[in-house]
Amino acid sequence: MLINNETLLRKYLPNAFATVEGEVSLYDKLQPYLQEAENWLKVSVTGKDIIDQFCEAEEGHTLRGEACRAIICDALMHAVPSLDVVLTPNGFGIVSNQNIAPASKERIERLVNSMEMQRDDAVMHLLKGLRLNPTWHESEVFGYWAQTLLPNISITAQLGIRDHQFTEYLALVPRIMQIEAQLANTYISTELLEHLHRYQFGIGYDNYTAAQKGGRAYVITYLRPEILSQLRGQPLNEQYMTDLVNVIRSQPAIFPMWHASKTAELFAPPVFENKKNAQGYFF
Repeated sequence: MLINNETLLRKYLPNAFATVEGEVSLYDKLQPYLQEAENWLKVSVTGKDIIDQFCEAEEGHTLRGEACRAIICDALMHAVPSLDVVLTPNGFGIVSNQNIAPASKERIERLVNSMEMQRDDAVMHLLKGLRLNPTWHESEVFGYWAQTLLPNISITAQLGIRDHQFTEYLALVPRIMQIEAQLANTYISTELLEHLHRYQFGIGYDNYTAAQKGGRAYVITYLRPEILSQLRGQPLNEQYMTDLVNVIRSQPAIFPMWHASKTAELFAPPVFENKKNAQGYFF
């Protein structure tokens, strides 16, 4: 486990009350939840090999710290409702005798929401930091984050979503995929879209010229606002997308996968040839 002792746990919970001698430690009470939270992070965000790297990294490693924060916050989210928790201006702790009243339902809900917000913030930083990591690219979970051009839960803020951002992002992914599929079929091709999904993480980056790199970055930057616009409920901006296609059409050396696609044929209708033996021959 990444969080494997009380000292490390309390580093990320500086306002937690100290355990009185003879009581079960806060770490022992949270240990099952910490294990579940680490498994959640491993399956949903990082993959196993990245967690293994963090376990071997020094405590000052930035991404290790974000992983620890995500795990602890997720563990508390799920543990607190089943524990008798006391909250004071000086911190929080576990109720251990009958003389201390547990926190109210409302204060518990606020604590849980706070933990969720911190967890989601940590996940945002993790995704940003792992973006160019080859080990992450080889993980099974990477395929999930590489299936759209909006691979970070921070887009929820751009859509006005402030609460439950990780959960809300997961709910948005099918709609994002649907929008991108429509754009691919009509304008940019499935081949180019799938290429950009991986290219945005730097995969194959060294294989391209400066012009090819710039062209791909341009298309990604151009597409994201249109996808966000449609997520907000706005209609497709046909002129906007046609302008992008014209850029792609004019640069076959930079976008060969588009020019070899069936989508490209939509923008290259057959040229009329005036034959004398045809019924529609013109003088």
